[in-house]
Parts: sequence; C-alpha cells; structure tokens
Amino acid sequence: TVEGAPKQIFPNLEELISKYEKPGQGLVVHLSNPIKRKSLFPTWRRLQLEMSTIYENNDQEYVDVLP
Repeated sequence: TVEGAPKQIFPNLEELISKYEKPGQGLVVHLSNPIKRKSLFPTWRRLQLEMSTIYENNDQEYVDVLP
C-alpha cells in the first residue's frame, strides 16, 4: 500500500470488489473482519450439488436402462 493512503471501510463484499475490479488494482492487505456468506452451502459444496445432476443420462440410445 501507499504510505499515507487513507483507510477504507467497505459495508459489504460487493463494494470491495467494485473498488478493486479493474486491472492493476490489487488488495495487498488482509481483511480485518471476516465476510459473512449469503448462502448456507460453501461454494465448493454448491458446485458438487450442481455437478451431481449434470451427467445423468436416461436416454436408451446411449445406455441400457435396467429395471
């Protein structure tokens, strides 16, 4: 960070991202407070749930469906 730069406090994650989303703008200090999640499941768990339904194939042209 630049010496003498004012401390900035962001009310939410979206505001923080909007400030640093341009190329060459990086966040070089740790966040002082944790960020609260908006969803119950962590991102990796949500992706697992979504991926588990992608590869279902019920079409008999490709597989033999057993009784």
